[in-house]
Amino acid sequence: MSATEEEELQVLYDNLRQMRLVNNVMLSCAAFVAYDILTNLDREIPLIWRYCHDIGNDERTSWRRRARHILVQTLFVFGRYYALLYLVLLFVVNNHQGLSVSVWSLPYTTLVNIILAIRLNALYRILHGTQGLRKYQVFLACVAIGILHNHTTICN
Repeated sequence: MSATEEEELQVLYDNLRQMRLVNNVMLSCAAFVAYDILTNLDREIPLIWRYCHDIGNDERTSWRRRARHILVQTLFVFGRYYALLYLVLLFVVNNHQGLSVSVWSLPYTTLVNIILAIRLNALYRILHGTQGLRKYQVFLACVAIGILHNHTTICN
């Protein structure tokens, strides 16, 4: 065996070792997320799953409030369970040749930005009231659109 063949084999071995390490980390993260979901399920069911159902029983509740609760519930459920789905899917894709997963990170990244904007909006209302709120909301929307644009540019 020549020196170049040994160097190529060493590079191949290093790459395989690194891929194995990445797969182990992904599985560890997926196991941690699954553990977190299972340990908090007893609190999640009454607070999230039954939340919208309990709101719907009150006849005085407006359709806007119900829609807001459904939106919050949907964002929570998507953000909570999509991470586990994404990690498992990423593991499967990394272990099968010819598959790509770059598009799958876009919905989750967008969701995290939306949740961050909702939290920042609520924090701004608590600290500053409604004065200047519209300008702040436009700023948050522009930041979210900019991040989304940068992410789609990088993926392409």
